[in-house]
Amino acid sequence: MTIDNPDEPMRLEAVHDSRGGLNVQVSGLVKRFGERQVLHGLDLSIPAGEFVAIVGLQAVADTLLRQLAGLDTFCGGAISLDDQPRDSLGDQVRIMYQEARLLPWRTVIQNVALGLPGQRAEVRARAEETLAQVGLPTALTSGRAVFQGPAARRCWRVR
Repeated sequence: MTIDNPDEPMRLEAVHDSRGGLNVQVSGLVKRFGERQVLHGLDLSIPAGEFVAIVGLQAVADTLLRQLAGLDTFCGGAISLDDQPRDSLGDQVRIMYQEARLLPWRTVIQNVALGLPGQRAEVRARAEETLAQVGLPTALTSGRAVFQGPAARRCWRVR
């Protein structure tokens, strides 16, 4: 396996967690941006319930995560999640970045509810319940508010 720079292969480390997850299988994955090939026939197997740390260039790690989540197309190879082609899982796969990515023109409740399926009242109730579970006071859910610090991180993680 080589990623981006054949002289500096990316290292992958895994820790098992029995709470579930998906089996991930990557076979011969290739990704190019124009003439630049950043994934060079990547083979990867991650059993369900394992946490994996990707150590390497940020752009290459982001490319791999985007591939796994189905947010980008690849040039060659295959990805399967729980023995199903990646694209067959639809919107069931998520990416969570390390920095808070909130929409500042939306309210807290709108940020948390973003992308949740269901009727408006049901979605709002789920978002309010989740905000209460992480200790964000009701006052933060009203009006347009941009958070900083711990409140922003909690809101982002809930979403």
